[in-house]
Amino acid sequence: MDTKFSSDYWSHPQVEAAPLEVKLAGAWMRTNDRLTLCGYAAVTPQRFAFETGLPETWFSRAIEALNEWFIRAPRGYFVPGYIGEQIGRGDSLLANNMCKGLLRGLAALHDHIISALVVAAYPELEDAIKVTSNLNPLSSPPGGVREERRGVRVGGAGGREFEAPILALEPVPAAPAPRARTRKPAPGSRLPAEQPEPTRSRMLALNAIFRREPTTAWSAADVRALEDSDLLRVAELDFVETCETVRAFYGAKISRDSAPQFWRRTTLQTLLNNWAGELDKARAWARDRSDGLTKL
Repeated sequence: MDTKFSSDYWSHPQVEAAPLEVKLAGAWMRTNDRLTLCGYAAVTPQRFAFETGLPETWFSRAIEALNEWFIRAPRGYFVPGYIGEQIGRGDSLLANNMCKGLLRGLAALHDHIISALVVAAYPELEDAIKVTSNLNPLSSPPGGVREERRGVRVGGAGGREFEAPILALEPVPAAPAPRARTRKPAPGSRLPAEQPEPTRSRMLALNAIFRREPTTAWSAADVRALEDSDLLRVAELDFVETCETVRAFYGAKISRDSAPQFWRRTTLQTLLNNWAGELDKARAWARDRSDGLTKL
Protein backbone atom coordinates (compact mmCIF):
# COMPACT_ATOMS: atom_id res chain seq x y z
CA MET A 1 0.00 0.00 0.00
CA ASP A 2 1.02 3.64 -0.40
CA THR A 3 1.92 4.85 3.08
CA LYS A 4 0.47 8.16 4.24
CA PHE A 5 3.44 10.12 5.51
CA SER A 6 2.43 13.26 7.39
CA SER A 7 4.52 16.40 7.19
CA ASP A 8 4.04 16.65 10.97
CA TYR A 9 6.93 14.19 11.24
CA TRP A 10 9.48 16.89 10.45
CA SER A 11 8.15 19.32 13.07
CA HIS A 12 7.95 16.77 15.89
CA PRO A 13 10.24 17.81 18.78
CA GLN A 14 12.16 14.52 18.78
CA VAL A 15 12.78 14.75 15.03
CA GLU A 16 13.72 18.44 15.12
CA ALA A 17 16.31 17.78 17.83
CA ALA A 18 17.76 14.70 16.12
CA PRO A 19 20.87 14.61 13.91
CA LEU A 20 20.49 14.27 10.16
CA GLU A 21 21.14 10.51 10.25
CA VAL A 22 18.26 9.93 12.69
CA LYS A 23 15.90 12.07 10.59
CA LEU A 24 16.69 10.00 7.51
CA ALA A 25 16.48 6.71 9.39
CA GLY A 26 13.07 7.62 10.83
CA ALA A 27 11.72 8.62 7.42
CA TRP A 28 12.91 5.30 5.99
CA MET A 29 11.28 3.36 8.84
CA ARG A 30 7.96 5.06 8.09
CA THR A 31 8.03 4.40 4.33
CA ASN A 32 10.04 1.26 3.45
CA ASP A 33 8.25 -1.60 1.68
CA ARG A 34 8.59 -4.03 4.61
CA LEU A 35 6.27 -2.01 6.83
CA THR A 36 3.03 -3.99 7.08
CA LEU A 37 -0.47 -2.67 7.64
CA CYS A 38 -0.33 -3.52 11.35
CA GLY A 39 2.68 -1.22 11.80
CA TYR A 40 5.32 -3.95 12.08
CA ALA A 41 8.37 -4.29 9.86
CA ALA A 42 10.61 -7.36 9.86
CA VAL A 43 13.93 -5.90 8.79
CA THR A 44 17.60 -6.29 9.65
CA PRO A 45 20.15 -3.55 10.32
CA GLN A 46 21.98 -4.84 7.24
CA ARG A 47 18.98 -4.16 4.99
CA PHE A 48 18.59 -0.74 6.63
CA ALA A 49 22.23 0.08 5.84
CA PHE A 50 21.92 -1.17 2.25
CA GLU A 51 18.86 0.97 1.46
CA THR A 52 19.79 4.15 3.36
CA GLY A 53 23.56 4.20 2.93
CA LEU A 54 23.95 4.75 6.69
CA PRO A 55 26.03 2.57 9.04
CA GLU A 56 24.04 -0.23 10.72
CA THR A 57 24.42 1.36 14.16
CA TRP A 58 22.03 4.18 13.18
CA PHE A 59 19.17 1.66 13.02
CA SER A 60 19.10 1.13 16.79
CA ARG A 61 20.13 4.70 17.56
CA ALA A 62 17.18 6.05 15.58
CA ILE A 63 14.70 3.80 17.42
CA GLU A 64 16.06 4.96 20.76
CA ALA A 65 16.11 8.65 19.77
CA LEU A 66 12.59 8.54 18.26
CA ASN A 67 10.99 6.37 20.94
CA GLU A 68 7.65 8.17 20.56
CA TRP A 69 7.52 6.91 16.97
CA PHE A 70 9.10 3.45 17.10
CA ILE A 71 9.40 0.43 19.41
CA ARG A 72 12.05 -2.24 18.89
CA ALA A 73 10.35 -5.61 18.27
CA PRO A 74 11.60 -9.13 17.51
CA ARG A 75 13.34 -9.18 14.13
CA GLY A 76 12.41 -5.56 13.41
CA TYR A 77 10.41 -2.68 14.84
CA PHE A 78 6.82 -1.53 15.52
CA VAL A 79 5.22 1.85 14.75
CA PRO A 80 2.48 2.45 17.38
CA GLY A 81 0.75 5.27 15.50
CA TYR A 82 0.79 3.62 12.07
CA ILE A 83 -2.65 1.95 12.12
CA GLY A 84 -4.38 5.10 13.32
CA GLU A 85 -2.72 7.25 10.68
CA GLN A 86 -3.38 4.84 7.79
CA ILE A 87 -6.86 3.52 8.70
CA GLY A 88 -8.30 5.29 11.73
CA ARG A 89 -9.17 4.63 15.35
CA GLY A 90 -12.15 3.40 17.34
CA ASP A 91 -15.35 2.78 15.38
CA SER A 92 -13.88 4.10 12.12
CA LEU A 93 -11.03 1.58 12.37
CA LEU A 94 -13.37 -1.39 12.93
CA ALA A 95 -15.71 -0.27 10.14
CA ASN A 96 -12.94 0.28 7.58
CA ASN A 97 -12.62 -2.46 4.94
CA MET A 98 -8.84 -2.35 5.41
CA CYS A 99 -9.31 -3.69 8.94
CA LYS A 100 -9.89 -7.16 7.46
CA GLY A 101 -6.48 -7.20 5.79
CA LEU A 102 -4.85 -5.82 8.93
CA LEU A 103 -6.27 -8.64 11.07
CA ARG A 104 -5.34 -11.39 8.65
CA GLY A 105 -1.85 -10.01 8.22
CA LEU A 106 -1.44 -9.91 12.00
CA ALA A 107 -2.66 -13.52 12.30
CA ALA A 108 -0.14 -14.56 9.64
CA LEU A 109 2.74 -13.29 11.80
CA HIS A 110 1.97 -15.79 14.59
CA ASP A 111 3.76 -13.41 16.97
CA HIS A 112 2.27 -12.83 20.41
CA ILE A 113 4.51 -9.85 21.08
CA ILE A 114 3.37 -7.96 17.98
CA SER A 115 -0.27 -8.80 18.75
CA ALA A 116 0.19 -7.51 22.30
CA LEU A 117 1.75 -4.28 21.03
CA VAL A 118 -1.16 -3.74 18.63
CA VAL A 119 -3.77 -4.35 21.36
CA ALA A 120 -1.95 -1.98 23.72
CA ALA A 121 -2.07 0.79 21.10
CA TYR A 122 -5.57 -0.07 19.79
CA PRO A 123 -7.66 -1.83 22.49
CA GLU A 124 -10.70 -1.66 20.19
CA LEU A 125 -9.07 -4.45 18.12
CA GLU A 126 -8.71 -6.92 21.00
CA ASP A 127 -11.93 -8.89 20.39
CA ALA A 128 -11.43 -8.93 16.61
CA ILE A 129 -7.87 -10.23 17.03
CA LYS A 130 -9.11 -13.05 19.26
CA VAL A 131 -11.66 -14.05 16.60
CA THR A 132 -9.08 -14.20 13.81
CA SER A 133 -6.07 -15.50 15.75
CA ASN A 134 -7.13 -19.16 15.37
CA LEU A 135 -7.90 -18.91 11.64
CA ASN A 136 -5.65 -20.17 8.89
CA PRO A 137 -3.99 -16.94 7.68
CA LEU A 138 -4.25 -17.53 3.94
CA SER A 139 -4.64 -14.74 1.42
CA SER A 140 -7.42 -16.77 -0.26
CA PRO A 141 -9.44 -19.75 1.00
CA PRO A 142 -8.50 -23.27 -0.11
CA GLY A 143 -10.73 -25.14 -2.58
CA GLY A 144 -14.05 -26.21 -1.17
CA VAL A 145 -13.94 -23.78 1.73
CA ARG A 146 -16.51 -21.01 1.67
CA GLU A 147 -15.83 -17.47 2.79
CA GLU A 148 -18.31 -15.94 5.16
CA ARG A 149 -18.59 -12.36 6.32
CA ARG A 150 -19.31 -11.81 9.94
CA GLY A 151 -18.87 -8.79 12.12
CA VAL A 152 -18.02 -7.35 15.49
CA ARG A 153 -20.85 -5.32 17.00
CA VAL A 154 -19.72 -1.81 17.80
CA GLY A 155 -21.51 1.38 18.77
CA GLY A 156 -22.20 3.94 16.10
CA ALA A 157 -23.33 7.54 15.95
CA GLY A 158 -26.60 8.32 17.70
CA GLY A 159 -26.45 5.17 19.81
CA ARG A 160 -26.98 2.89 16.80
CA GLU A 161 -24.97 -0.24 16.28
CA PHE A 162 -23.37 -1.54 13.12
CA GLU A 163 -21.21 -4.49 12.14
CA ALA A 164 -17.57 -4.03 11.23
CA PRO A 165 -16.91 -6.70 8.57
CA ILE A 166 -14.22 -9.26 9.31
CA LEU A 167 -13.43 -12.06 6.87
CA ALA A 168 -13.57 -15.51 8.47
CA LEU A 169 -13.20 -19.05 7.15
CA GLU A 170 -15.71 -21.66 8.12
CA PRO A 171 -16.21 -23.14 10.57
CA VAL A 172 -16.80 -19.84 12.33
CA PRO A 173 -15.47 -19.93 15.90
CA ALA A 174 -18.01 -19.62 18.67
CA ALA A 175 -18.61 -16.12 19.91
CA PRO A 176 -16.41 -15.17 22.85
CA ALA A 177 -18.03 -15.73 26.21
CA PRO A 178 -19.22 -12.59 27.98
CA ARG A 179 -16.50 -11.00 30.02
CA ALA A 180 -16.70 -11.35 33.72
CA ARG A 181 -17.14 -8.20 35.73
CA THR A 182 -13.81 -6.50 36.19
CA ARG A 183 -12.46 -7.01 39.67
CA LYS A 184 -10.89 -4.19 41.62
CA PRO A 185 -7.11 -4.26 41.07
CA ALA A 186 -5.09 -5.53 44.00
CA PRO A 187 -2.98 -2.94 45.85
CA GLY A 188 0.34 -2.39 44.08
CA SER A 189 -0.71 -4.10 40.85
CA ARG A 190 -0.15 -2.44 37.48
CA LEU A 191 -1.63 -2.74 34.01
CA PRO A 192 0.95 -2.73 31.19
CA ALA A 193 -1.21 -0.47 28.98
CA GLU A 194 -1.15 2.25 31.66
CA GLN A 195 2.65 2.38 31.88
CA PRO A 196 4.90 4.80 29.95
CA GLU A 197 7.27 3.58 27.26
CA PRO A 198 9.48 1.63 27.24
CA THR A 199 8.02 -0.01 30.39
CA ARG A 200 4.75 -0.82 28.63
CA SER A 201 6.28 -2.66 25.66
CA ARG A 202 8.72 -4.54 27.91
CA MET A 203 5.94 -5.71 30.23
CA LEU A 204 3.93 -6.88 27.21
CA ALA A 205 6.94 -8.73 25.80
CA LEU A 206 7.50 -10.48 29.13
CA ASN A 207 3.78 -11.30 29.36
CA ALA A 208 4.09 -13.10 26.02
CA ILE A 209 6.64 -15.55 27.44
CA PHE A 210 3.84 -17.13 29.50
CA ARG A 211 1.15 -16.30 26.89
CA ARG A 212 -0.58 -13.99 29.30
CA GLU A 213 -3.24 -11.68 27.91
CA PRO A 214 -2.03 -8.12 27.22
CA THR A 215 -4.65 -6.87 29.70
CA THR A 216 -3.40 -9.10 32.54
CA ALA A 217 -2.41 -6.97 35.52
CA TRP A 218 0.98 -7.45 37.13
CA SER A 219 0.91 -8.17 40.84
CA ALA A 220 2.95 -6.10 43.25
CA ALA A 221 5.38 -9.01 43.54
CA ASP A 222 5.73 -9.20 39.74
CA VAL A 223 6.45 -5.46 39.58
CA ARG A 224 9.10 -5.69 42.32
CA ALA A 225 10.75 -8.61 40.53
CA LEU A 226 10.83 -6.62 37.28
CA GLU A 227 12.36 -3.58 38.95
CA ASP A 228 14.99 -5.73 40.67
CA SER A 229 15.89 -7.54 37.44
CA ASP A 230 17.37 -4.42 35.75
CA LEU A 231 15.37 -5.23 32.59
CA LEU A 232 13.90 -1.71 32.62
CA ARG A 233 17.37 -0.18 32.51
CA VAL A 234 19.13 -2.18 29.80
CA ALA A 235 19.41 -0.84 26.25
CA GLU A 236 16.50 -1.58 23.94
CA LEU A 237 18.52 -3.80 21.62
CA ASP A 238 19.85 -5.87 24.53
CA PHE A 239 16.37 -6.29 25.98
CA VAL A 240 14.89 -7.48 22.68
CA GLU A 241 17.69 -10.00 22.15
CA THR A 242 17.54 -11.48 25.64
CA CYS A 243 13.74 -11.50 25.88
CA GLU A 244 13.40 -13.23 22.50
CA THR A 245 16.00 -15.83 23.54
CA VAL A 246 14.09 -16.66 26.73
CA ARG A 247 10.71 -16.62 24.95
CA ALA A 248 11.93 -19.12 22.34
CA PHE A 249 13.26 -21.40 25.10
CA TYR A 250 10.08 -21.22 27.18
CA GLY A 251 7.90 -21.87 24.15
CA ALA A 252 9.90 -24.87 22.89
CA LYS A 253 9.09 -28.54 23.32
CA ILE A 254 11.75 -30.08 25.54
CA SER A 255 12.38 -33.81 25.23
CA ARG A 256 12.06 -36.00 28.29
CA ASP A 257 15.80 -36.72 28.22
CA SER A 258 16.63 -32.99 28.23
CA ALA A 259 14.00 -31.97 30.79
CA PRO A 260 16.25 -32.37 33.87
CA GLN A 261 18.81 -30.00 32.33
CA PHE A 262 16.43 -27.55 30.69
CA TRP A 263 13.62 -27.22 33.24
CA ARG A 264 11.73 -23.93 33.29
CA ARG A 265 10.09 -21.65 35.84
CA THR A 266 6.31 -21.70 36.09
CA THR A 267 5.55 -18.09 37.04
CA LEU A 268 6.61 -14.69 35.78
CA GLN A 269 7.77 -13.63 39.23
CA THR A 270 10.15 -16.57 39.67
CA LEU A 271 11.44 -16.11 36.12
CA LEU A 272 12.27 -12.45 36.78
CA ASN A 273 13.81 -13.26 40.17
CA ASN A 274 16.16 -15.69 38.40
CA TRP A 275 16.47 -13.91 35.05
CA ALA A 276 20.26 -14.17 34.66
CA GLY A 277 20.23 -17.92 35.31
CA GLU A 278 17.26 -18.51 33.02
CA LEU A 279 18.92 -16.50 30.24
CA ASP A 280 22.07 -18.62 30.57
CA LYS A 281 19.92 -21.75 30.41
CA ALA A 282 18.07 -20.46 27.33
CA ARG A 283 21.34 -19.70 25.55
CA ALA A 284 22.69 -23.15 26.46
CA TRP A 285 19.51 -24.72 25.05
CA ALA A 286 19.91 -22.68 21.84
CA ARG A 287 23.54 -23.82 21.47
CA ASP A 288 22.61 -27.45 22.18
CA ARG A 289 19.81 -27.29 19.61
CA SER A 290 22.11 -25.65 17.06
CA ASP A 291 24.77 -28.34 17.57
CA GLY A 292 22.14 -31.05 17.10
CA LEU A 293 20.94 -29.54 13.83
CA THR A 294 24.53 -29.21 12.60
CA LYS A 295 25.17 -32.92 13.23
CA LEU A 296 22.10 -33.80 11.18
